[in-house]
Amino acid sequence: MGCREKALQAIEAIIEGIAKESPYDHPQRIYRRQTNFRSSQSP
Repeated sequence: MGCREKALQAIEAIIEGIAKESPYDHPQRIYRRQTNFRSSQSP
């Protein structure tokens, strides 16, 4: 679980960086919402 949490945090950090740099951040926000939804469902 620890490794998975670190991976999810790294993915979120990358997505946040893309969203901050790109003016077209809407797709990144949707993708981040999906990853948050998936991580909240995992036990």
